[in-house]
Amino acid sequence: MFEQEKNHWWYVGNRAIIFSMLKKYLKQKNELKILDAGCGTGMNMIKLSKYGKVYGIDISDEALKFCKINGLKNVKKASVEKIPFKDNTFDLVTSFEVLYHQNVKDYKKAIIEFHRILNKDGLLILRLPAFNILYGGHDIIVHGSRRFTKIQIKKAVLEAGFKIEKITYVNFISFFPVFILRTIQKIFGLRKNKADTSIKPGILTNFLITIS
Repeated sequence: MFEQEKNHWWYVGNRAIIFSMLKKYLKQKNELKILDAGCGTGMNMIKLSKYGKVYGIDISDEALKFCKINGLKNVKKASVEKIPFKDNTFDLVTSFEVLYHQNVKDYKKAIIEFHRILNKDGLLILRLPAFNILYGGHDIIVHGSRRFTKIQIKKAVLEAGFKIEKITYVNFISFFPVFILRTIQKIFGLRKNKADTSIKPGILTNFLITIS
């Protein structure tokens, strides 16, 4: 992740989607207090810093080590199920591909925590892998334990007290190709020990970034 998230089409495309949402839904565009919940190696924290002061939490010591290599200081080791900040602390909370991780035992509890630490007019940007039918070798390698549907997430965020501005499947154009690929992988036992992002960018990179 540390080596690829700057330029790999998957990370670049996902950031483009996220920042288009921020541009649309953020009422205030600067001097925000931001938490990246499950910050990984910290690249999203760096990109989010244009909006204000960014904090990060992650349960992985390895991830936090790379955050420090990236020059990030406002990072803590913590679970998204028990966030070490007071109520109403943040204007923006982001969480990308985190709640499906095997270390998150109760994703609904994490969403309740997001609501607790956000201020009254705060915004949550939540991104998750979809459809258990697409679960495969990539999920195993990155320690994912579950995928989601819109119905599941809609129910969880409403129960936590959120109002939904937008909920949608993104990258849906890739569903059927990925479904076919996952089916082939399962039948023939392929790519059990490699993440999808281990496929190096090549001639398709710009096209994949565009459709992401």
